[in-house]
Amino acid sequence: MESAGRRTRGADHKGEDQETETAPQTQEPIARLRMPRVVSFVFLVLCGQCSTFAELQPAKIFSDHMVLQREAAVPLWGRADAEASVTVAFAEQSVATKADGIGRWKVELAPMKASATGRLLEISSGDERVTIQDVLVGDVWFAGGQSNMDYKVKGMASRLPEGRALADAANYPAIRHRKVNERNAAVPQPDLSGGAWVVCSPKSVGGFSGVAFVFARRLHLELKIPIGVIDCAWGGTPIEPYVPAEAFKGHPTLVKLAKYAKAGDFEAIKKMPGGTFARSPAWLAGAIYNGRIAPVAPYGICGAIWYQAES
Repeated sequence: MESAGRRTRGADHKGEDQETETAPQTQEPIARLRMPRVVSFVFLVLCGQCSTFAELQPAKIFSDHMVLQREAAVPLWGRADAEASVTVAFAEQSVATKADGIGRWKVELAPMKASATGRLLEISSGDERVTIQDVLVGDVWFAGGQSNMDYKVKGMASRLPEGRALADAANYPAIRHRKVNERNAAVPQPDLSGGAWVVCSPKSVGGFSGVAFVFARRLHLELKIPIGVIDCAWGGTPIEPYVPAEAFKGHPTLVKLAKYAKAGDFEAIKKMPGGTFARSPAWLAGAIYNGRIAPVAPYGICGAIWYQAES
């Protein structure tokens, strides 16, 4: 389960939905029969009004132990009540905005220097507060690919003495890893379903991408700053599903590939000259992008690394 921060809310609304209505006992039977219709109507109206309210929450990529990108504007976004005022406070900055008509909000923090000191990031709206703890500032890298990137440190440690030595000595609290495990999707998803940032230690590093860990370790030791890795790798997949479907343009083959992917026409893709064999919906153009990348795409990063087989 993701640790999305500590949530508090004031008691202003206590009991506000407690209203009840009782029909007088002296009413005629026909009046009593009509009452449920009136109550149903009121219930439907209230439900329609409640649809404009949402619990204050940041996007799920933002949680305890995260790393924010240094020396660049830092986007943060999430949900709140429709048209509610939202304030984000971090590292002596306080930025305010207003949610749109369906409760979406987004702010940008000004560029910050790298810092290995864990600090609190607070998001507030009215009497609601969300606190995200132990936030660092450094370089963030997005890692993708198939099983080569997805191969875990624990596998490396079980097969290579050098891998075991690296894992046993992996006491690097300023290295943080965030695995994204969402399924493929037909359309871009608005948010992740869960997950958490994990602090690197000999006990936790076994679940990290081996390649991403070695990469992050070297950067951390040389640059002496926090390093964050967002890992969306998925074993046994080609590169096409990691690319947005709308990017397949500029060449007839790309246009056809996107068209067939949208229709889920596996046979047509297979028959294309030089076409990519698609063995499941997860192999279709944009499918992994929609599920694993679109929900976090605005996140500030330093760059991306990719590892997919050898040829």
